[in-house]
Amino acid sequence: MYCIIIMSVMSRRLDRSYTTAAELKADFSSGALHPGDLKPALARQLNAILQPVRDHFERDDRAKDLLKQVKVSDCAAALLRSIVNKVQRDLLKENLF
Repeated sequence: MYCIIIMSVMSRRLDRSYTTAAELKADFSSGALHPGDLKPALARQLNAILQPVRDHFERDDRAKDLLKQVKVSDCAAALLRSIVNKVQRDLLKENLF
């Protein structure tokens, strides 16, 4: 289980920890959690979770070779980002996040 820690920047509120998605969704939906606080906090937490994976691909020779084989072109990456953004907008519109 992960704990999301929000350190306020935009809202100037006290720092807050969330242990469930429902708590985070409730505060975000009500406006108690500012998007300017949520986005950098989630980015920080995701980077911390992914760092061991990045380290593995930097240190392990076999992993380095596999990574070279799956590198995505800039064009494909841009397309993937636009698809992810659309899905996120649709989920927000339908109140699924």
